[in-house]
Amino acid sequence: MPDGKWISGLSSETPVVEAARRVLEVRLGVVEHFLPLAARHAREDVEYVHHLRVATRRTGAALKIFKMCLPKKRGKEVRAELRNIRQVAGKARDWDVFLIALGEWAATRSATERRGLDFLQGYALERRASVQPGLVALAEEGFDPKTILAAVGEPEDFDAPRRLGQLAELMINDLLAAFDAAIVDASDDLEHLHRVRILGKRVRYAMEIFADCFVAQFRHELYPAVEQVQEILGGINDSRTATQRLGNLADELRAGRAPDWRRYGMGIEQLLKHHQTRIPELQQQFNAWREEWRELRASGLHWSPITRATAQVTEKR
Repeated sequence: MPDGKWISGLSSETPVVEAARRVLEVRLGVVEHFLPLAARHAREDVEYVHHLRVATRRTGAALKIFKMCLPKKRGKEVRAELRNIRQVAGKARDWDVFLIALGEWAATRSATERRGLDFLQGYALERRASVQPGLVALAEEGFDPKTILAAVGEPEDFDAPRRLGQLAELMINDLLAAFDAAIVDASDDLEHLHRVRILGKRVRYAMEIFADCFVAQFRHELYPAVEQVQEILGGINDSRTATQRLGNLADELRAGRAPDWRRYGMGIEQLLKHHQTRIPELQQQFNAWREEWRELRASGLHWSPITRATAQVTEKR
């Protein structure tokens, strides 16, 4: 099954309630598809958990965008259910990422370091296994999109946008404004960069829904730029998480298991240094990306959130 990133059959003239049904049908369907795979076949393909985690994020974003089309109580229940799945899948995926990076790093290290890296692999595999029962339990509870889709209806708010293009302009304007405001801050503080990453995710998932409401450059030039910064900031987050885990483990071994530290410490220390070095390198990549983003956003009218219909009129003039 595809990941459902792009939603076909939408335009700026699509009624919001129709768009809500279409988008949520796709988004919820991906969650329903990957939940049992992540629970029962994660050893066959670690990407099942990754797809599930991303699917819950995309679905959560869609529920926020179309919240006016769902009863408040039902929307809150669904978001809570998705948040639970996302958190459990997130714990599993974080250890999968750690193990993948560990395997790539270990392949080129010395035998002395490999002792510590083999120890780390066993440690990480144990932690990874400890969170899998949570995914199994969620799959056994089941996830039924039909009951959610049945609750979708016309917005009760008289002033709510009725066409997807109208909603797209409002949402994208607000999201890009918040994203741009965060990027203006040149701070390399990791908490700030994490907030930028979260804002970038919100922009990205909204763009995937609204892409066909805008001119082609929106999808083919602006979206890849957002995707690129997500890769950079995701790398920073991965190394930050690894640094915290390795630092805590090193402290634990030094304090209470000195013989193990003497045997395994070199490999752990070298991997810790690798992640500590990687963070400032990625911060430099982010700073370079930020300058390119500013130029992209200032490059012309076509970067404004214009619906396709409006753009066609503009192009004829």
